[in-house]
Amino acid sequence: IRCALDHEPFQGHQFTDLQFDRLQNNQSFQDINGKKFDAVDRIIGQYNCRHIARSIIVGVTKPRYTQEQLNKFIEDNHEGYTLPDGRHITMYECTQMQRQMETKIRYAKDEQMVMQEVGNMNAARVARAKVVRLTQEYNKFSRDCGLAPQKSRTTVPNYKAIKLT
Repeated sequence: IRCALDHEPFQGHQFTDLQFDRLQNNQSFQDINGKKFDAVDRIIGQYNCRHIARSIIVGVTKPRYTQEQLNKFIEDNHEGYTLPDGRHITMYECTQMQRQMETKIRYAKDEQMVMQEVGNMNAARVARAKVVRLTQEYNKFSRDCGLAPQKSRTTVPNYKAIKLT
């Protein structure tokens, strides 16, 4: 499971309601085993957080993951990918880069459609060339870091590719 670095230390842990409220109110908190965590700025469910809090019965509900599994998630996330510029990023950061690339592809498709609509076919072809280039970069990046491309995230309703010539 790929996780943002700020939530990685406590993902998969269990908390009492009181401690979860502390987490959600930017206060230090601890899990049911007494492991302490510093306050976090980005609470659960905020700013693209995909963690889901579920109710538990303390002492009865078994954790979803073992500590070994949680450690493996962290290890796999940090294995990450090294960008061509030499900067190393986590697998979570790879997924975030994918999302940014998908947005750029959609914007380029929108641009092509607008230019077609206003009759500027030269600008529409330039935008189409941008779509092609960005898609190639997206596919290469995804392949290089071992992530599956999410083509559905690059779709734009009513988009039709035009010929570049």
